[in-house]
Amino acid sequence: MDGNAKFLIDECLSPELTDIARDEYGIYATYVPWLGKPPRGQVSWKDPDIVDRIAETDFVFVTNNRRDFVGKYYPRRLEIHNGLIIILQRANLDQEKAMFRAAMDFIAGMTDTVNKLIEVDSSLTVSAADWPASGNPNPWRDPFRPG
Repeated sequence: MDGNAKFLIDECLSPELTDIARDEYGIYATYVPWLGKPPRGQVSWKDPDIVDRIAETDFVFVTNNRRDFVGKYYPRRLEIHNGLIIILQRANLDQEKAMFRAAMDFIAGMTDTVNKLIEVDSSLTVSAADWPASGNPNPWRDPFRPG
């Protein structure tokens, strides 16, 4: 990955992940609550609005909200994305940081994360797949779930 990558960390994760991205990997990162006032007078950022911001600003998004982002919002709102990283398990801060570092170490060897779905679990196993999968009759099918 080059130094032009930008990461957006979901509010369901620790803002300390932004420090890890910046200090350990040299990558700009921000945290959803730091984006400023949510659109339409909302109290907090809603998932569809986060995806709209991702599309506007080319963020790689990091979340543990797999169901909503893999199942609903990316397939309905994005044709191309800079990458989606899912930390699969809710964890204490040390475990969360370890999973994030595992994902970062994994993607450090990639040329880019464009249209990639990257998942890391509590055993620090990282999986990656093209998503959407071009040439597939159902390109937004979840590459890690059968059916």
